[in-house]
Amino acid sequence: MDFNELNDSFLIMVAPFDLFGKGLYRYTFEGTCRECPELKLGDGALKIFINTNGTNKEAFSEEFLDFMEYLKQTNDETAKRSKSKRIKKIHEQVKKVKASEKIGVKYMQLWEEMALARQEAKEEGISEGRLEGQSCKLIEQICKKIRKGYLPEQIAESLEEELSMVQSVYQTAQQYAPEYEEEKVLSAWMSKREILQTDRF
Repeated sequence: MDFNELNDSFLIMVAPFDLFGKGLYRYTFEGTCRECPELKLGDGALKIFINTNGTNKEAFSEEFLDFMEYLKQTNDETAKRSKSKRIKKIHEQVKKVKASEKIGVKYMQLWEEMALARQEAKEEGISEGRLEGQSCKLIEQICKKIRKGYLPEQIAESLEEELSMVQSVYQTAQQYAPEYEEEKVLSAWMSKREILQTDRF
């Protein structure tokens, strides 16, 4: 299909099932289906339905078929099997998004933990520095590992944390070598996360 032919009135839908039951990977409707003329929608708009479980492989390129497999199983193994550079690039972007989401979850958990602890601290008279040290055990543990010469990969494995999360803290901590004081690292890391969160909006 030449996408230059498309106008403002078109729709592309990808589904993990065969909406029309004909076993095709693609159904293109312009009032009627190009592949199966007996199928009619009758509204005049161009609609393309992609079925990731089609059976007419001979009608499509290897890259298209690999992409259908990737949509069904979005993982390292499927991307590695494909010869398509585009699919590999897509997978790299997908991994970055997933890593970003996981970091965001970790960050929000830490933030909520600190907010709750701050409230408790006000009631109990605990100092802010001591509070942050108690509330952010993860930062403290990472800094201890860094002082012992551990690399991010080793720290992530030892603490059973996401590598991307550890790398983020590790990079921030390098500003405070060789002491890697937890409170300074924590403050800088939280500020960095706030800036990243703000930049998203």
